[in-house]
Amino acid sequence: MGFIIAYIVYIKSMLPEILLLFWTEDELPNFVVSKGWGQVFWATIFSFVMLFPMSIPRSINALRFSSLFGVLCSVYLSLAVFFVFYCDKDMVPNPSQNFKDANLFSVSTKV
Repeated sequence: MGFIIAYIVYIKSMLPEILLLFWTEDELPNFVVSKGWGQVFWATIFSFVMLFPMSIPRSINALRFSSLFGVLCSVYLSLAVFFVFYCDKDMVPNPSQNFKDANLFSVSTKV
C-alpha cells in the first residue's frame, strides 16, 4: 500500500514538470500543469488507467504482472534518485559533503 501511494505521489508531482520540459505552460491546458488540479488530474488518471486494472486480476496467476510492475517501478525510482543525487550538480553540488553533513542519528533525552 505504501509503494502504491508513493507511486501516485511521484507521478502526480512529476508529470506536470516533465510536460513543461517539452511544452510551455501556455501551450498546455491549465488543469494538466497546475499545482493543484494538475496533480489531482494525473493522480486520477494514473490510478484508474494503470493501477485499477492491475488490481482486479481474474486469477491469482495474473498477480505476477502487477508484482513485476511494482518491482520495475521500485527499480526505476531507485535508479532515478541515485542518478539525480550523483549526476545533477545543480541539485547536489557535492555528494560527499552531503554525507559528511548528514545527521544520521540523533540521540536525545527530550520528549
